[in-house]
Amino acid sequence: MFINLQQGISCQEQNRSAEDPAHGLQILCNDFDECDADILVPSPQYGTWGIAPGQGIDGHEMTDMAGNLFFYNTIPDDYDDLNNEGAFFDYYYPQNPHPLYVRSKPEDYTTNSVEIHQREIFSGEWVFEEGCPPSENGGGTGGDPGKDEMRSSIASAEQEIAATEATLALLIDGGDTEALNTEVETSTPPETVEIYNELMNKSPNLSETVVESSIDKENVLPNAMIRDVMVANPHTSKSDVLMEKLDERFIPLPEYMKAQVLQGRSLTSLKDELESKLAGYKLKKARAFNGLARYFTNESATWQEATDSLTVLYQQDNDLRSKYCLTMLHIERGEYQQGETVLSNIPIQYGLEGDNLTAHQNMESYYILLREIKEAGMSLQEADSLQILELQTIEVAETGVASTWARDVLVALGEMTYEEPIQMPDLLKSAEAIDEYDELLSTEPPQMLEVYPNPSKGYVILEYKLETEQVTIIIQAV
Repeated sequence: MFINLQQGISCQEQNRSAEDPAHGLQILCNDFDECDADILVPSPQYGTWGIAPGQGIDGHEMTDMAGNLFFYNTIPDDYDDLNNEGAFFDYYYPQNPHPLYVRSKPEDYTTNSVEIHQREIFSGEWVFEEGCPPSENGGGTGGDPGKDEMRSSIASAEQEIAATEATLALLIDGGDTEALNTEVETSTPPETVEIYNELMNKSPNLSETVVESSIDKENVLPNAMIRDVMVANPHTSKSDVLMEKLDERFIPLPEYMKAQVLQGRSLTSLKDELESKLAGYKLKKARAFNGLARYFTNESATWQEATDSLTVLYQQDNDLRSKYCLTMLHIERGEYQQGETVLSNIPIQYGLEGDNLTAHQNMESYYILLREIKEAGMSLQEADSLQILELQTIEVAETGVASTWARDVLVALGEMTYEEPIQMPDLLKSAEAIDEYDELLSTEPPQMLEVYPNPSKGYVILEYKLETEQVTIIIQAV
């Protein structure tokens, strides 16, 4: 959710997927003028809160850039262009903008949680009108592109998505994340060198899943090896979850090693580029898909014709959101069993677990309640006391969209009042976080010569930083 505030945008709560880096809110193509602040991401309640990991796409086309035009003021260090207290994200802006659009570069931002990247536009100077064309939703100066064109855009994006996902599947973890993760999780101390070499050989394309398991295996992989693995996989430095896991080890990663890991935030790998492009293809599809859904809703001759078209659209789409939309459409059409069938197949079809499975179960409760009311020939406005109690149970769970829908119904029935909490970044907190980050990055290794483990068997790690031009180390077998 985002809120317009003094013409700026404040992104509230969870606006990114913890599981899929290609899903999340992108703030694109805004012209900020006379704003107190442009883009704000307040402090998260949970570590994964924030906006999409990539703002814009790591490419060289006009439309790849985030495309925001920032309002420059004269106040230093108020982070009024990009103030991010949530999860880390990358921001892409044009290296060669037209002189009218130099404001496309964020000047004042939270450097501890945002990395900005210049990208040259190969087709010439970046201009706002070409970088931010009208969306495919029937609005704007571009008009309605037509349902055939939108269908073509969806089909094209789906082909690009499938090809990119296939490439990533072969690239990440050598093509088998489950096997590599199991190998790490079941490893024992005598296998230290073998596991280390396996991880380094599959770098820089390790998944966060495998790296997290590696961090947990402290008895197998000492700090120096974990440091090497993460440095070899620079994308891991952008994960707040992984960086926090380093502090949870029995012997936490030393500050200077964390500084070495964090240097990777300015780097991009082939994996990063492919995931960025995948996010772009999914955005392209979403724009056309939503435009087509609106077309059917607004342009169909009858309600039956509109819902027939929407049913086919949602049935043919593989996105989880479409399946939930399909269940609600079945309810509206009185096709209760069909909706229940779609809903019951979702956990297996999409491999739901953890919070996602809990949110789905909450949706099932909401669906059952809706079906009960509809079959009784009633509307939600006529819900009885027991049904209101069920709505309250769903709302209190605070899991998934079903809780939001239940809350909206309760508010409409006058059973509860609700004011959306609006969080704002704390400038003092932002400044302190940046100071701590800068201090961490400046941490130097101590003057030392360390040999470990001691005693050792099978391998030895030599770590040194000495104020000499030459170091000679002699290892003598005894």
